[in-house]
Amino acid sequence: MPSLFVLALLVGGCAEATFSAHNRDNNVEDIKRAMAASEGPKPGTTGHLAFLVTAGGPADKSLVGFDLFAQKVAWTEKADVRSRVVAGKGLIVHRQGASDLVGRDPQSGRVQFTVTLGGAEKFVGAALDDERVYYVVQDSGGAQRTSSLVAVDRTGHQLWRFPAAGSLGAPAARGGVVAVPHAYQNITFVDGKTGKELARVRATDEQVTFVRALPEGFFYGGAKGVYLFDEKSAGGTKKESSYVEANLGSDQVRTFYYWDGYQLAQSDYSAFDRNRLLWRGEPRGGTAAFHDDAAILHSYRYMFAFDAKGGKLRWAYAHPRTDLVAADDVGPSVVFASVDGDVGVLDAHNGSVRMTVKTGLKLSGATFDADGFTGGKDGEPTDVVQTLNSIIWDHDARFTAVKVFAVDALGDVPGKDASAALLKVVLADKDMPATVQKKAGEELVARKDKDAAPLFVDALKVRYDFLEDRHPHGVEILARAVSSLDAKEAAPELAAHLLDAATPQGSLKDLAAALAGLGGPAAIKALREFLLTYRADPNFIADPNSLNIAAEGLLKLGGPEERRTVTYVAEEKRTLQPVATYVKKMLADTAPKKR
Repeated sequence: MPSLFVLALLVGGCAEATFSAHNRDNNVEDIKRAMAASEGPKPGTTGHLAFLVTAGGPADKSLVGFDLFAQKVAWTEKADVRSRVVAGKGLIVHRQGASDLVGRDPQSGRVQFTVTLGGAEKFVGAALDDERVYYVVQDSGGAQRTSSLVAVDRTGHQLWRFPAAGSLGAPAARGGVVAVPHAYQNITFVDGKTGKELARVRATDEQVTFVRALPEGFFYGGAKGVYLFDEKSAGGTKKESSYVEANLGSDQVRTFYYWDGYQLAQSDYSAFDRNRLLWRGEPRGGTAAFHDDAAILHSYRYMFAFDAKGGKLRWAYAHPRTDLVAADDVGPSVVFASVDGDVGVLDAHNGSVRMTVKTGLKLSGATFDADGFTGGKDGEPTDVVQTLNSIIWDHDARFTAVKVFAVDALGDVPGKDASAALLKVVLADKDMPATVQKKAGEELVARKDKDAAPLFVDALKVRYDFLEDRHPHGVEILARAVSSLDAKEAAPELAAHLLDAATPQGSLKDLAAALAGLGGPAAIKALREFLLTYRADPNFIADPNSLNIAAEGLLKLGGPEERRTVTYVAEEKRTLQPVATYVKKMLADTAPKKR
């Protein structure tokens, strides 16, 4: 007969204390038990409210309840809010002042309870479900850092408290189970009623910095992607687990899937909230997926919605003038609040503005209890090209990386209008960062938009004119673009730029290469004249590539007469030595073979 200790292990998992280093991890039976204990939210548990925190000093701050349905402020309470506001059924919780955890009625803002933290305790984060409030504190007062997960009821009465050696992150709760990041590699799932550890997942591929509770389940992850808590979590690796990463089609902007639960600074509203990825997870086809395959990048004043699988841009939104201090994907809608107090709702499918209300408040942060909210009126879908164009041309100097990202996204938008917008960036003579112009040029060439060829030819018709202070820009980009399209009609314009003494030397190589590729009488004539004019110019000694390309083009496009011209250049004593050497070898390599 097995011992009582063995029976305890078989029935209830490991009998060690919660957070013990000896508790087992990645056990399928433990995971099943934790999943069964965690119930999803009951219908009608969300209140469709926004909780706004005003900016200012401790004596000036207020917590404001905003009714999204009524589109008006419901209540205002003076409060020195020093953390994110956590919302649940019939209760909101936040840190207040230096050492208090406060619970409030979300409908009125009135205080329901106050819990005073220990003098050496630092607040890490809080979560709540329908029955209890859970919070994590860190104590560095002793020789070794310890963290504790604490549960209180809805009157603030402590139910249980369990310490852990080292670090615990901000918790998440769902239907009677609380989950907490543990030692940067684990997520520990705890019975909310008893504090007993139910299961532990250890991720082996990367640090785990967050856990998030959604109606569809628990999700956890780090810098790279998102895991769904299910039986496959026992695998521990990305490959074996239900795991998903968002494809934004670009690496220009760093993405944050969720705030780092270990960082004390991120327990409060911060710059993180203005530059993060909005997403909702769900189980699908035996693995994790993003709801509607959507991932929305919130970057300060802007939002970019992508197909998270293919990386294609769906819509973009630019908020006027001020940053968005917070935004959230609530399913059918994206809700947001701005620095100057705008509270708004976008259609998650097409980016149209369903609602914007100006409260006149100055805000430092916001939390939304608005799951499933679809209020407001149907609006017009956003014009993607127009929105991206406005982002690219924004005068705010902070947003160079975002502008590059917008250019990257614009490159994937089909149509002549998108090509024209990219061309405008390439041709800009001022107020456009070089990195943005460079990216626009790359995207313009890569598009190979044949419908845009007339635009490129017209742009090439602009000549240098110092009397009229006219200085063409992006000539080398235009040369590459028309070459990629085999737009032979552009050859005369390219030839004029190649022979213009005002053309920057850095553009000559692309011009010569484009002419050599397009061919035709105008190309041959320009290449010959260019080679003969500059073959001995000392300005080309450091970079003779444009002359070498011109010589190659003549041999490729022309006949005996062009070969005689190239031979003359190779043998004439005043020809630059690097050019003569290169051309002689080229002549030898292309010489007719003797029979």
